Amino acid sequence: MPDGAGLPRRSVDEFVTLHSLDPEIRSVVVEGVRDAGVIRWYLGLGRSEAAIYTVGEIDVPGSLLATHGLHGGNRDRVICLAIELAGRLPSAENQILCIADADVDRALATLRNSPALAYTDYVSMDSYLLSTDVFDKFLRVGMSGRMEMGAGDLIARLGAVLRRLFLIRLAILTLRLGVSPPDFLACCGISDQAVRLNEKKLLDRVVQKARAAPRRAELETEISRLDRDLGRDPRDAAHGQDLFALLAWFMRKQFRRGPRLPEDISSVLYSCLDRQTLEGRPLFRRLRRFDRGEPDQLSLA
Repeated sequence: MPDGAGLPRRSVDEFVTLHSLDPEIRSVVVEGVRDAGVIRWYLGLGRSEAAIYTVGEIDVPGSLLATHGLHGGNRDRVICLAIELAGRLPSAENQILCIADADVDRALATLRNSPALAYTDYVSMDSYLLSTDVFDKFLRVGMSGRMEMGAGDLIARLGAVLRRLFLIRLAILTLRLGVSPPDFLACCGISDQAVRLNEKKLLDRVVQKARAAPRRAELETEISRLDRDLGRDPRDAAHGQDLFALLAWFMRKQFRRGPRLPEDISSVLYSCLDRQTLEGRPLFRRLRRFDRGEPDQLSLA
């Protein structure tokens, strides 16, 4: 079966055979093209010992997903592949590193484990962008210093809204409401250069969409419970697409020029990412050790 670029995909059996025949081969598998670009850039083009794949280059069939209790989407395919390869390769943790977004599973304590699997340190790869280094470069270079507030202030103002949106997403899942969150931008406004979320209006839309108006109070109670247990780092409570949509909306409201679409914001923020932002983070320390062929410290514990 071809991948998105029309190229034939490797089967899982072929991937197992490849690594069985040459124990020195090391491969990193990630969810998407952007993730692969970040990993290649971090390890250094031409200097990395590991091959970098997107999971779209490997045929992970639905039957295999079902075997491991997973459903679909690139994240589930990465997790499935890590579990399957760990069961079929005796030294999988030294040959394969599958990297998946933690997503909501870390907050819900439902992460799946495998010796060949690593998760982002925060919600997703996008979450690393919520750093003062990245936002300072964005404001000084990307926005040419036109915004008066500093990087920390902007992150705090966006982060407050992003956290509430993340909590609403969590509560929809834990209460099994079975809907995706409605368009939250219709519930946003700006006051004193701060983004304000009309949460009451958004929750009204959630229960209306879910046809669950009698559960409105239960939804609010669940959000409060989740809020108490969730860490305070904004990177632990921000969905990447919400970040890009919110910042793009904010830029459109505040400035006539500059990046105005979520995809433009995403590209500009990623171009502001530097190695200093990633160095020292557990995932990237493990990635560096893996690339060098050094044993994973967790597997030695």
